Amino acid sequence: MILSCKRESGLLFEESIDTPIYPASILTKVWEKQISFLEDEQDEKINSFHTVEDQIIVITDHHIYCYSAEDGRLSWTIKSPLSKIWNNIVRIVDDQIYFLRAGQSCHGNIVVINRIDGVIQKQFNLNLIPEIANSCREIYFRDGKVYIAAIYQRGDFHDYWDYFFRIYRFDLVSESLELLFSDDSSYYTGGPSSINFFDVDENAIFIPYYSYRSGDVYLKLLKIGHETGEVDVFFSKKQENLDDLPLRSFVVSEKVFVNNFKWRDGVLISAYDVDNDATLIWEEEIPHNFVFLRSYTPVILSGKLILVGNDNRTIERRDIFTGEVIWKQVNKNRVSPGFFPDQKFGVLFSEGRMAVSLIQMKTGSYLTTIHPHNVGSERTVRFIGALLMDHGEKLLVLNEKGRLACFELPF
Repeated sequence: MILSCKRESGLLFEESIDTPIYPASILTKVWEKQISFLEDEQDEKINSFHTVEDQIIVITDHHIYCYSAEDGRLSWTIKSPLSKIWNNIVRIVDDQIYFLRAGQSCHGNIVVINRIDGVIQKQFNLNLIPEIANSCREIYFRDGKVYIAAIYQRGDFHDYWDYFFRIYRFDLVSESLELLFSDDSSYYTGGPSSINFFDVDENAIFIPYYSYRSGDVYLKLLKIGHETGEVDVFFSKKQENLDDLPLRSFVVSEKVFVNNFKWRDGVLISAYDVDNDATLIWEEEIPHNFVFLRSYTPVILSGKLILVGNDNRTIERRDIFTGEVIWKQVNKNRVSPGFFPDQKFGVLFSEGRMAVSLIQMKTGSYLTTIHPHNVGSERTVRFIGALLMDHGEKLLVLNEKGRLACFELPF
């Protein structure tokens, strides 16, 4: 249930995961599928699933399954070319699916699979490239190219300041590595260990980092053009004191840079106009809420700013230009949000993932909730995930027992 929630009008409303506006019967089930695991995979667990064009990719511990999004028909199955491939980012270019095993440890393994027949076409290990071996911090895939944030140690491993920072781009077609940016001033690596290194829009990739020179610390934001590879220092601000560190997360939208800092006994949410000499537009200090709410993660969805509390209970929509709260949810029980770029809907999973709700991003309203019995399973079966497809007209849900269902949305 929700303890409190306000609409744009400021009025409270009572919808929640348990009491949505509409029953699940309002959804039309297009098809339902029981995944038939391979004989040697009966005890394996499902880790994730993805949509690529008109296909659905289901990833288990040791295999990859591909289904038709139109009718749920199995297209192909292969044994996973990487251990624990569920850690991967999945992207598609033309008829190729790219699996990138990434993360802060940045294994740098890339597998290219033909999405029509499941044949493995190429495999790469970025750590075998001398210039970036064991230095990858994060990688991001875009249009057949991999952008790499690499950090190099100069001296003592325990000296947070004695590092330098570079950005590379690896072309998966020509298999060539290109240096896009380098800052040899000391780079602070101790604080922002949990930073989300990349944010993107239609034209560029944004990467923040810390630069340290002559006793001064600067937070900088790089902008890298997708087509040109040109790098601009999009934002640069001197940090007044170490209380400003670390930067926990950030987003860029409408030329506004929104960031979330650890700040004294809480967090500081700030928004800057990057076109106007990094002028501060608004900021708000948010105190810690007892032992639960200790940080927010900003997310941009269809141009709207969403703040997600790390207590897994608090979700807010803000006006990106003023910081005004448009709606806010404070849930009694923990929820796990699943948001989709450029979609008017999002999903929230109940604590334990025993239910999944569709929410309207404009108002924060709970539209409807799907329970395990709605997809032919026992009530104690957890949901693995939910995805939107066909421009938000259909909803896919998958549970841990391999029950996959497609619903048509009437909203």
